[in-house]
Amino acid sequence: MICSARNPVSAGSPLTDWWSVWDAEKIIRSGQDLEMPGEKFIKADAQRLLKTGKVTEAQIDRMAKSIIRTCIAMGLYDRPVKDESLLAKLPEHEQVALQTAREAIVLLKNKSGILPLKKGAVKRILLTGLFVEKLPRGGGSAEVEGYNTVTMLQALKAAYGDTLEYVKRPTDAQISAADVVLLSTGTLDTEGCDRPFALPEKAEALVKRVVTLNPHTVVLVNSGGGIKMTDWNEQAAAIVYAWYPGQTGFRALAEILAGEINPSGKLPITIEKRFEDSPGAGYLPAGEKLYTGWEPDNNMAHPVYQIDYKESVFVGYRWFEAKKIQPLYAFGHGLSYSKFEYSDLNISSASIRSEGRVTVEFKVTNTSSVEGAEIAQLYVHDAEASVPRPEKELKGFSKIILKPGESRVVRIRVAGRDLGFWDSTAHDWKTEPGEFQILVGGASDQIALKGNFSIEE
Repeated sequence: MICSARNPVSAGSPLTDWWSVWDAEKIIRSGQDLEMPGEKFIKADAQRLLKTGKVTEAQIDRMAKSIIRTCIAMGLYDRPVKDESLLAKLPEHEQVALQTAREAIVLLKNKSGILPLKKGAVKRILLTGLFVEKLPRGGGSAEVEGYNTVTMLQALKAAYGDTLEYVKRPTDAQISAADVVLLSTGTLDTEGCDRPFALPEKAEALVKRVVTLNPHTVVLVNSGGGIKMTDWNEQAAAIVYAWYPGQTGFRALAEILAGEINPSGKLPITIEKRFEDSPGAGYLPAGEKLYTGWEPDNNMAHPVYQIDYKESVFVGYRWFEAKKIQPLYAFGHGLSYSKFEYSDLNISSASIRSEGRVTVEFKVTNTSSVEGAEIAQLYVHDAEASVPRPEKELKGFSKIILKPGESRVVRIRVAGRDLGFWDSTAHDWKTEPGEFQILVGGASDQIALKGNFSIEE
């Protein structure tokens, strides 16, 4: 298989996906110009193919000219390879990265309000785990080193000083004696490889051991997706999902743990209790195992399977709701150090035409003594449809910052076309008349307000 990608700017010089070439002769004859990363086939075989007459110099010249033409069009010969004009913007970019991490981190659990962990509130904080000294990030094309990177150890030491002690391999006595344990865990995900839903065996064992020895354990998760937490979720005092933090993300994590920043992130995924509950379960062919390396890419003798994905539109939270499966943490879930209440739902019209729209208004109030941000979510349920439809679908959301005791009216518009579905017979979007229900709340499983309207014939 040859997979080519065309840069919209450099359309004259198509290139392959990485390690997707198996036959240099076919590539050269196909009009493909550039093999990436380039060390295996075209570079290795071109001279041999020329000598045996299987390709011509004209074909090689065409490839070279196409690449040179693209370089000229991009101005690569007219400017330095290293463009230092961007250096002046690095401080601005660093602040954007920091703010992004502040808003992305999700507080999943906070039993008995152990967080925020204010500076000076406890005497002994033990830090241990996987990513204390190593910056976790995705692999492959996501593997960006960044600059001015801050490790978890550096960020938490700056926040807590000598109160915090880092121990790589703590004893049971050290774990038990700490007032609070900050435990780092997670996964290093990469393109080109599968990973299990469960943590690696050693990482899972460490989490279970620590939460068993110390009930005041805050688990800090860095991962590119969901992980299995079912076997220690109840024992953990708090769980913070910090994803891949970027260059300064651990500084944001320290700010949230210390209460300098109020967490406001919401889950963009559903985290199931076990992988068997997921719509992705059951698709691995019999006798196969998860793909964990790129070398087998060149194994052309490996069987090719026809996999039919049968969940249709029921992916993510739609699957769990349709199958009546309770996840561990639902789509849209995320805690705050503030408390919010929803009230006063108003829908601008009882009925609209399919080309019309309604305005949904509701009030959100911060009932706590802490300023915070809430992401209000609006879902829609189609009461009756000619095709299978989800129990509810996210149609809008709004993030608002509220001071203690402050209320604000949120307005979200819903158009008739937003309520449609793809008609595979007509090959177009279709909005059917009938009753629809508006559902508003702080997560897909935390609906606080409900109302109805209809689409007219």
